[in-house]
Amino acid sequence: MSVIDVSGHIRECTISGQYARALVLGRDALRERPNDLAVLAALLELTALLRAECMDLAVRKMDSGPTYMDKEELLMEISLLTGQDVYGRPTA
Repeated sequence: MSVIDVSGHIRECTISGQYARALVLGRDALRERPNDLAVLAALLELTALLRAECMDLAVRKMDSGPTYMDKEELLMEISLLTGQDVYGRPTA
């Protein structure tokens, strides 16, 4: 799969709510090409979406159930790949 295909596929997974699949695609692509800016950009879009969804659930006092926990766990895993914390701040 080419670079454009991977980043595009990550975006498609993000739009369709297949966040775990997007994580796997991004992680695998970055293993082969750690500085792939297109993949990193697609993952940053995903972290922004997950962050917003987690904040929405927290505001609605729904931040203790499995839906929230699953999204937060994915956000933490993807944030490690992008060099961010869960709030979107650079870690390095």
